[in-house]
Amino acid sequence: MERLPEFLASKRRNAAAYRELLQGIPGLGWQQETAGAESSWWLFSLLIDSGLYKEDRDALAARLRAAGIQVRPLFMPLPLQPAYEKYGFRRCGVAESLYQRGLSLPSATSLGEDDVRVVCSLIKGGQDLR
Repeated sequence: MERLPEFLASKRRNAAAYRELLQGIPGLGWQQETAGAESSWWLFSLLIDSGLYKEDRDALAARLRAAGIQVRPLFMPLPLQPAYEKYGFRRCGVAESLYQRGLSLPSATSLGEDDVRVVCSLIKGGQDLR
């Protein structure tokens, strides 16, 4: 708890860098802060519209992983998880759409601005973002 302010500052700084460096790329979006609330930015997750962006979630994830960047899809909704199929949970189209299009980017508190720039450069297709 003593380091919480430091961790939150790091998460918010990195989220701001991601937003700045990725803004204006067609087909990419991310979570927004609600008026009157401040996010911890525990994760920074992209939503990918493959009709506008050059790749779908899985292709982008594979490309980033091949470059040594750890990414993961958004959390799988319970009704889609094999362990929960037998319970017959009602499916939710919104949750399924977010899962199919969502990709969480590196968000560790140890991540620096240069690390974020490398990730964004790869997402932009190798453009130099320095």
